[in-house]
Amino acid sequence: MKNVETMQNEINSLSRKLKAVYLIFGGLLLLQTAFFFGTKAEAGGDKENQIVRTRGIIIVDEKGRERVLIGAPIPASKHRVFSDKSKALAAWKDKMPENVNQFWDNFQNLNKDAVGMIVLDENGFDRLSVGDQLPDPNSGKRIGTATGMAFNNNKGYERGGFGIIDVGGSERVNLGMDSPTGEALTLSVIDGKGMGIRINDRNNQIFLGNLPAKTWENQTDQNFSGYMFRQNGEIKNQLNTLAK
Repeated sequence: MKNVETMQNEINSLSRKLKAVYLIFGGLLLLQTAFFFGTKAEAGGDKENQIVRTRGIIIVDEKGRERVLIGAPIPASKHRVFSDKSKALAAWKDKMPENVNQFWDNFQNLNKDAVGMIVLDENGFDRLSVGDQLPDPNSGKRIGTATGMAFNNNKGYERGGFGIIDVGGSERVNLGMDSPTGEALTLSVIDGKGMGIRINDRNNQIFLGNLPAKTWENQTDQNFSGYMFRQNGEIKNQLNTLAK
């Protein structure tokens, strides 16, 4: 015979599954209702009734924690670490310099909003951002205004993304993956300045790509198409197939 504790655990498990079923059923019912009224409006020629207009939506989990922020810009969240001073200081104190006040002054200047969607984990860390005017990473400002997506680890540090970024009027399309110490792998197309792949660690960088003269990674007087290896910022080896 099952003991009381085992039975209670099974009851709790069934309760959680039942809540999940309710959420799924509720979502399907909402979609069905929207489809019904949208179809009815279309049939009647009333196009305005097919559009839902709102400034923001916050979706919570079964424990009431705010987990998905949608808006233009996203709505404020009491659960979000990135926008709460006390939570941010507690979460990232191991990465802060000795001058905490200076850190916070710089931190306050970071863009924390977005036009689109941000997904938070159960601890309030940003895990996924999708949309326009993406938030800055908590480590510092972006070099321009970004549109696309970015994803973070479970401590809120950015680990990669894909999108287009405007840097002083020049557009860059980037696909990036970060290591704990910085950019690790980047695939870039930069208007007027070339395209290529960069592979980095703390001291070494490999570049493969095409570059016009006197731009980006190529500071020589001739166009570049090939391979370049840098160590501590100094070119150690390269192969330029366009070299004369």
